[in-house]
Amino acid sequence: MSTDWPRYHFDLGNTGFNPYENELTAANASLLQQAWSRAGDSYQEGSPVVAGGRLYIVSHYGQVTALNVNTGAVVFRVRTGGIESDSTPDVADGVVYIASPSGNVIALDGKTGATLWTTHLDTVYSEPTTVWDGLVFVTTSPGLAALNTSTGQVVWQRTDLYFLSAPAVANGSLYALSDKLYALDPETGTTKWTSDLSGANPLVVGGGIVYSADAGGGVWAVDGEGGDRLWHRQVGHTIQTAPVLAGGLLYVSTDDTLWAMDALTGGAVWARRDFDYASFPGLAAAGGVVYLGANDGMHAYDAATGKPLWRSPLSDQIYSSPLVSNGTLYFAYYISGRVEAFRPASLRR
Repeated sequence: MSTDWPRYHFDLGNTGFNPYENELTAANASLLQQAWSRAGDSYQEGSPVVAGGRLYIVSHYGQVTALNVNTGAVVFRVRTGGIESDSTPDVADGVVYIASPSGNVIALDGKTGATLWTTHLDTVYSEPTTVWDGLVFVTTSPGLAALNTSTGQVVWQRTDLYFLSAPAVANGSLYALSDKLYALDPETGTTKWTSDLSGANPLVVGGGIVYSADAGGGVWAVDGEGGDRLWHRQVGHTIQTAPVLAGGLLYVSTDDTLWAMDALTGGAVWARRDFDYASFPGLAAAGGVVYLGANDGMHAYDAATGKPLWRSPLSDQIYSSPLVSNGTLYFAYYISGRVEAFRPASLRR
């Protein structure tokens, strides 16, 4: 089934799981070959996204690049100004939304790269933007803001709290982490309830449960309706990325171990320790495969068993999240900034 990957970690719950992928699977992931490679800016931390036949990526130096997903040909390149080190765009209805640490939130035409509007806020974190129902949510310092997607006008803004990462939207709530977990009304920004929950990485929400991973190696699960704690598990000493939720399992990477955990109980299902140190590991899941970007390149594992299936030929650091769309694995290397596309030979476009 054809599907895009238009935002950070695929969906509004930040699950990192493409449930529609049926071309690139555990049966053929070992046959992955480079389809194309495109040079980029160095120190790439923002993750690529795919929408409408194009891959969009924001570089460390503020360059927005659109590439043809089949060939890697450059469709357009524009500079937004400022350094966008962690910025991952959200693409909705043909518009690319980007948050810049310079304080600007920018909407670009997805076909041409032309600026549709720019709204300046005092300080904006270069976290992923989140688009929902005519609003684009942006993490600010301090606070969180919601802008109208058509005009860029600020609809509401919270400045009383420091939110730590990109929010998630599910169950009629906007979930955001500060000193605790806040469930907000996404239309007004008012607090619905709070829960004592640790974490600094983007939240993951699925099946009515909110998951969080903290920098100290703890993984937490709370009820998405009222915030009651369901379970907590200590898996290591450093977690620097969001988990992935797929097929009833929660995948979490510490700096040296990839864990598969029962999403309902937190119990360990399998663990792999065969990759080099992962400073800021990127995770994604699709087609029965979980992908991990580490300091020695991209790895693919059978999602059910943890069996290694494939590893990228170039041993380079990866600090951003990969994605899988329409039979192709896309990711970017950190040092070189090079964007890569891999497919089995049988799926050549």
